[in-house]
Amino acid sequence: MAIQIYCDRKLEDGKPCKTSNALNAKKCSRCGAEFSRERKYRVCVSVKGLRVNRIVQNLTIAREVESTIKGDLVRGEYDVKHHKVDRYPDAERCLGAIPAMGQGA
Repeated sequence: MAIQIYCDRKLEDGKPCKTSNALNAKKCSRCGAEFSRERKYRVCVSVKGLRVNRIVQNLTIAREVESTIKGDLVRGEYDVKHHKVDRYPDAERCLGAIPAMGQGA
């Protein structure tokens, strides 16, 4: 179980930083931006191999979310969806568009 400060500042290339830092950190370890009063917090709860991450707006909510998710995971009430992507979701449709070998396009 962990609560960290979440950095969502834009980097020079336009992508968000998305770094987790300790609660007592004054600035981001990756981009060097100083944390203002409007911080976001990342809550990471892991129980028996199941990991749940949430980003919340303040530390009070982060602590409440952490305890709620942990309790739900321990009781088995929290439904963590395991997303499995089909390896070739539209294989039949795509195969019709590809010309067979020896045939001109």
